[in-house]
Amino acid sequence: MRCSHELAIRPGAANGEGIETFTVEPIALGMCVACTIGFAPEFSRLVIRYRTDGAAPSTPCDGLPLLDEPASPGSSYRGCHHPLYRGHEYVYTIFGLDDRGTIRASATTAGSPSAE
Repeated sequence: MRCSHELAIRPGAANGEGIETFTVEPIALGMCVACTIGFAPEFSRLVIRYRTDGAAPSTPCDGLPLLDEPASPGSSYRGCHHPLYRGHEYVYTIFGLDDRGTIRASATTAGSPSAE
């Protein structure tokens, strides 16, 4: 994938159909990241990126990678992220990309890992 700031979106705003839920919850020494995709998304790939500086990732190349996988209608993802720094807020953005790499949907959420 070619990184370009031409793909910038407004962080925190869903700008397309397809991502039904996107949550981040603290778990022991980490975060549980989960999403659900609708049955008629306009995209074929999911990318989840995160940042620790308080800003939301604004493109599929911004921040640090957590997931980059093919997406199929009606599927869901649930995984654990064990960040290095406790007590920091992690801001996650999910991007739904079509076959050309165009952002068709996005959503942002944040959370802090449990200290225990």
